[in-house]
Amino acid sequence: MSSVELNPSSREEIISALQDTASSLVAWFGELSPERYFQAPPSGKWSLDQHLRHVTLVLERVGLGFAELRPAEVQAGPGRTYLQLRDDYRAALSAGGTTPPAFAPAPASQQTAAAQAQALQALQSASVTLVQHLGQPGWTEHALDSVRLPHVLLSQLSAREMLFFTVYHNLHHLEGARNSMEQQ
Repeated sequence: MSSVELNPSSREEIISALQDTASSLVAWFGELSPERYFQAPPSGKWSLDQHLRHVTLVLERVGLGFAELRPAEVQAGPGRTYLQLRDDYRAALSAGGTTPPAFAPAPASQQTAAAQAQALQALQSASVTLVQHLGQPGWTEHALDSVRLPHVLLSQLSAREMLFFTVYHNLHHLEGARNSMEQQ
């Protein structure tokens, strides 16, 4: 799956994209041997395990946001499209934006097949939980544009924009992990 193929807009399209990107992550990381999955990365880079655990942390935090927030009845202006949000995120990264320490997983303490399976299960669980929260009746198309959530690089995002970010972020780290593996 490539981010070029994606351009979700509606709640249902976003849900489908979240499910598809999580499935792509689980499938790709799940095919790696534990030795490859936990292989030490080049200096200054994340291991494949750290990519996966970082994506899981983001999915968990976004899911928590959707669990705790309730749609607000406010007048919302037009938000960014998926492609605009993706481009803004890329620009923020190009301008020197980095992962905050709270979202940067340390190297794994256990490097076993069981630890790899646990990391894959955690990602699946975080993805399912986010989709379940998004599926609640209050999250209408209007509500997705009325609630604001903070983002460290992109400032305040509508709930829809946060979901666009999450979809792209999943793909960004899948691509980053693939590139990392090719460089090793």
